[in-house]
Amino acid sequence: MFLSCSNKPAAFVAFLLTASVRLGRTAPPEGTIAAFSVGRTSPFGPLDVDTIIPFEKEFTNTGSFDLASGKFTVPQQGFYLFLFNVYTSVDNAFGQVVYLTKNGEYVIRSDEFSKTDPYDTTSQSVLLPLMLGDEVYLTLQGTRMISATVGSETSFTGFLVGKF
Repeated sequence: MFLSCSNKPAAFVAFLLTASVRLGRTAPPEGTIAAFSVGRTSPFGPLDVDTIIPFEKEFTNTGSFDLASGKFTVPQQGFYLFLFNVYTSVDNAFGQVVYLTKNGEYVIRSDEFSKTDPYDTTSQSVLLPLMLGDEVYLTLQGTRMISATVGSETSFTGFLVGKF
């Protein structure tokens, strides 16, 4: 079965949560959903050092993502899926390099350096086994910059897909 989903992480999270119900799975017990989807509404960087990206807009948050710090703190151990989209516009002469970071260690990278495309969005996703209290966040490489608008083309989403 082929299903189409928009490129926005919030739509993807909603799709996955409703898909489990369609497959005959019952809703999880109260308090077991861990999910967030956030966006930036203004540019960020360039800075002299690698910096955690804070977010300004909350699409979904079950309570474990802090907008100001940009960090997701794992509320229960399990497998988590993370997705992020990073927007770069033609006026960004710095390019962008963004890492999904777990407890201070880089896990996966997204980058864009094109100066000929007026607008680009790069995306990454990863499934990680995480323990209670682990922290996951996006890090902007020093001297780089991300673009953003009120449409929040730069976004970050994560959710628990299963406990272990």
